[in-house]
Amino acid sequence: MEQRDLSQQRQAQKKFVRMTQTPIPHLICRLAIPSIVSMLVTSFYNMADTFLSGASIPVQLRQ
Repeated sequence: MEQRDLSQQRQAQKKFVRMTQTPIPHLICRLAIPSIVSMLVTSFYNMADTFLSGASIPVQLRQ
């Protein structure tokens, strides 16, 4: 248990050092990429869902 606490403390300290000493432009790019990918995946899912939902509605109801 104590080993795990020390490991978590080391990881937290490494993250702190990285966040405080990395140049800002590099840090922004590094943190923005996961958000951009997530938004793209969500957008593609919504487009596919809209297309498939619209395709499943009978023509008579589409007015």
